[in-house]
Amino acid sequence: GNQRLVSCVHGQVTFRYRARRDGDRQKTAVLPAEEFLGRHPADFSPPTQPGGGDSMELAWQHMDAALRGHTTPFEWRQPRLNCEEFKAEVLQTPVILEGEPMLFATVRDITERKQAETRLKESEERFRALFEFSNDAIFIMHEGRCIDCNDKTLELFGCARADIIGAPPIRYSPARQPDGADSSSKASSLIQAALAGQPQHFEWRHTRRDGTEFDADVSLNAFGFGGNTLLQAVVRDITERKQA
Repeated sequence: GNQRLVSCVHGQVTFRYRARRDGDRQKTAVLPAEEFLGRHPADFSPPTQPGGGDSMELAWQHMDAALRGHTTPFEWRQPRLNCEEFKAEVLQTPVILEGEPMLFATVRDITERKQAETRLKESEERFRALFEFSNDAIFIMHEGRCIDCNDKTLELFGCARADIIGAPPIRYSPARQPDGADSSSKASSLIQAALAGQPQHFEWRHTRRDGTEFDADVSLNAFGFGGNTLLQAVVRDITERKQA
């Protein structure tokens, strides 16, 4: 019948197949090009996809969409002939060959990309856990404004999240530090040094929202995230230590 791949470009996992609903479907495996020809397409997909959907039905849905001009890439779970599965990104493009509608499918192995995404997500989750459950106040700054903070920050400064987010760090500082230095100028210098790659660790006089002052141990470190350079500030109340 028509349940056969009709061609495969040697050296690439790129091929075209008949777009009739009476048999053919897109498939791939890491094999020499000649191994595709003459094979039943069902040899190259598991019965179901990760979401539980039937591979055959999902394949037809994607093919029908592509034939209607919807050529958005989609992810697909593929097994090799040794039964080892890999994650693929598939792009199908409708073409007319010899007067017959066909689909040109390009399949890309994205296993490494998905593994990298998983590692990044796990790293972000670990960072978020450390961030949220720290006993120190932690806030993140971008371009001189606070963009995130943990609950300990709100507790330490006696304020609501809306009072911190979008505010410059100097908002919760007195006009001058105990050494007589202008708080705004001194803070700017420390921030610029941290952004230049020089981590900063220092004592600082802060004020709470109600105006009361307290002494703090502060560390500033710059880090990259999403293409931006952010600044992490860790603030620990050392009032009791200073009074001892």
